[in-house]
Amino acid sequence: MDQVPYVPCNRIYDNEIVQSEIFLHSVQRAIHTQWPRHRTVRLTPLLEDSVLSSRNTRRTTALAVGASASLLVALAANSATAAPTPAPTKAPVATNASCPATPGVTPTGINIGWVGSKTGPAATTFIGASEGAQLRIDQENAKGGVNGRKLTLKIYDDQTNPSAQISQVQKGLGENMFGFTSTTSTVSMYPTLKSAGIPITGFSNPAFGTDINAFGDAGATTSANPTLAPTQVLEKMKQMGATKIAIINHATASAAAGQNALANLVPDVGGMTMVLRISDSPAGAHDATSEALRIKSSGADSVNYSGFIDGGISLAQALKQQGVSLKSFAVAGLSDLQC
Repeated sequence: MDQVPYVPCNRIYDNEIVQSEIFLHSVQRAIHTQWPRHRTVRLTPLLEDSVLSSRNTRRTTALAVGASASLLVALAANSATAAPTPAPTKAPVATNASCPATPGVTPTGINIGWVGSKTGPAATTFIGASEGAQLRIDQENAKGGVNGRKLTLKIYDDQTNPSAQISQVQKGLGENMFGFTSTTSTVSMYPTLKSAGIPITGFSNPAFGTDINAFGDAGATTSANPTLAPTQVLEKMKQMGATKIAIINHATASAAAGQNALANLVPDVGGMTMVLRISDSPAGAHDATSEALRIKSSGADSVNYSGFIDGGISLAQALKQQGVSLKSFAVAGLSDLQC
């Protein structure tokens, strides 16, 4: 298993690439099946009927198959009159052109909207986010797209403003977007998207713990009472060889809530145990030697860190200084670790 280098040199948003990948997986499942659902863990009981009823048929494009002809062949072959067996009838081959019409999807393309702060107070926080999303789209298109459909990403600037965000989402719906991916601290759009049954991905916020159409890439939600939580981040870490995980966050209520929820998901993944929980890491750049030593002493082979980018860099540098080798080191906001 390749070891993960430690000193990041490029801050383009890796989490944007991850959530775009989650969204693309949703698209792949939605094009020829019913409403996409990732593996989720129910943290509180929900009636399955209520979940099913929340699926919006606007996003359903089930394929039709010709079973009746095959049934007729079977009946004729088993009849008392021993009628001659007709030649086998092949079901019609499904093509993109034969799929029912779906908003934002054509036989050759899929429209996806990116919502985030290109301007406004949070613009500097999310520099590179839309570029990260476009990079993932380009990678998929280079492989032929999704089921032969090329993806088109359109940018919607929410200006870090609640009213502007709703307006931009409504504009996107009017421009026939299949769904959205987001990198923003503004959350006013979620009720609109939920009521319309529009899929959206993004990083952790309360909607990802309650809305069946919303998929978070951070592994858990900051909601105090989540009903749903995705496991994909832990599953990705497991694929990289992680078996003993240290879960760390800087000392804020939202980061602690998200990482506590992540810790609760570890037993549901299987083959992985949490060996260390640190919930009071200093925010921002700091001397992380003591944290690195605790990680080393715990025997952890992987780390999931929630905090400011500079804090993650501090921890990565301290781990390197202590000679700690990790199979997986997840820090939202960091990428291009092989520098």
